Amino acid sequence: MSFFDILMKVFLKLGSVYAIVAIVICGTLFSKKSEIYKNAGCLVCFVMIFNTLLKDWFKVPLFPHLGTGYAFPSGHMHAATIFYGYLICTTKNIKIKYGLTTLLSIIGFALIYCRFHDLYDVIGAVGFSIVEIFIFHQINKHFKSKNIDTLILIISTILMTILYIYYKAPTHTWMAFYTLLGIVMCMYLFNENQKIHPCQKAIALFLSIILIWGVDTIFTISGFKLSHIPFIKTLEFLIFPFVVFLSKYLVSKKSYSSIS
Repeated sequence: MSFFDILMKVFLKLGSVYAIVAIVICGTLFSKKSEIYKNAGCLVCFVMIFNTLLKDWFKVPLFPHLGTGYAFPSGHMHAATIFYGYLICTTKNIKIKYGLTTLLSIIGFALIYCRFHDLYDVIGAVGFSIVEIFIFHQINKHFKSKNIDTLILIISTILMTILYIYYKAPTHTWMAFYTLLGIVMCMYLFNENQKIHPCQKAIALFLSIILIWGVDTIFTISGFKLSHIPFIKTLEFLIFPFVVFLSKYLVSKKSYSSIS
């Protein structure tokens, strides 16, 4: 494998759901505008569900060497574009805009170069993302952030019902749905107005990692993750948002003065 091949795989990782989740968690804990990252996370969850439905509608097969399944639009590119594209639209920093646009371009090229998708799959994903971001921003002008995420949850619930009844709701759609449900519930349960010292944010991040690992371990030992039923084996993803919000809430109870 050449250095260029390795580099392309690294950029693909930056567009993966795992990288996006890590950024959302860090943004939620460290950013002064944490609602941006929570909104972006909710949009990614929605896209993971909607993209599955789109693939079932278009039924464009994957490349033979990738096995069975559908390719259009690219789920990888769809999630990356909706996430980084939303950040591009919400930041006023020109350098960040250009940087994230370049990153998305490289991710799209890498998907084609590594033969995971063709040009049409990538362009289709970008096209749907642009329309979704435009609609989201139009709605954002008239509703509060919390209400918008609730609306995303309602629409996602309808899509999951359609997938479950008429198609097949794969494991990753349940992961996305539970995560979205958890985020929206936490928005109503936890107060996000506390000022937190940087040291407290670092502690919250460490606590989140430990608790997420603990929850994952418990679900593994209990056998939930071994279940063949997707909506049972992915139940832990409903808890993960609570872990992050709870960690931030717990450290915020410690006064600023006690740390400084």
